[in-house]
Amino acid sequence: MPTLCILPMLIKSHPQCEPCYLAQAKQWELSAALVLPKLLFVQLIPRLYDVTSGSVSVGGVNVKDYDIKTLRDSVAMVLQKNELFSGTVKSNLQWGNEHASDEEIAEACRLACAAEFVEAMPDGYNSRIEQGGTNVSGGQKQRLPV
Repeated sequence: MPTLCILPMLIKSHPQCEPCYLAQAKQWELSAALVLPKLLFVQLIPRLYDVTSGSVSVGGVNVKDYDIKTLRDSVAMVLQKNELFSGTVKSNLQWGNEHASDEEIAEACRLACAAEFVEAMPDGYNSRIEQGGTNVSGGQKQRLPV
């Protein structure tokens, strides 16, 4: 998995905001201890905002060097509070791509480390999910939307 490296930068996230400067930064991990909100850092990766000095790198490559469509197609954000809907595992996963094939759904679950528990469910990908995911564990509820 590519690592995120954010070098010293000047960030101006909105025209009415004062710029923030991270003078001592060499490399940051996204953690609760950051001075700036994690959401702002996440918005820098797909270039929803650009740094005005310094750089943001993914996999050792400056995000400005990526094709914007390729970069954005390669980035996903998973919120802390996820929602599952009444239906099946498959129907919940198809919210991301309504035309996803069974193979694509299985691969997405494998990548999200969800395939093992989904395939162990009585009806696999056709197993029922209750509204809000009340019939799966908290960890499973977080993995499925990934």
